[in-house]
Amino acid sequence: CVIVDEAHGYKNPASKRYEELRAIQARADVLFGLTGTPLQNNMDELHALLSLCTDAVLGNKSDFKETYENTIARGEQRGADRNARGLASERRKQLQRITSKYIL
Repeated sequence: CVIVDEAHGYKNPASKRYEELRAIQARADVLFGLTGTPLQNNMDELHALLSLCTDAVLGNKSDFKETYENTIARGEQRGADRNARGLASERRKQLQRITSKYIL
C-alpha cells in the first residue's frame, strides 16, 4: 500500500514526478492519493490523478477524452443542439457516478 500526500503535485502526466510515481504504482497493491486542493474543473487533471490510483476506472487518456471530455464540452457549447446537450448531461452524470467512489 502506498499513500501519497499532496497528490495534486502529480497531476501532470508529462512530468518526471508523475512518471516516477507511476513506476511505484506499478509495484504497489494499492495507491491512495490525498489532496485538499480542488481539481479546478480540469478533466486532464482528473484523469491523471485517478489513473494513479485506479487505472481501469476511466480508461486510457484518448478514450476518456472522447467519451467524457469532448462530449461534455460539445454539449456545453453555445448553440449545441438538444442531442449534444442530452448526451453531455448523461456523460457528466456517468462520470460523477464513477468518480464519487474515489473522491470524498
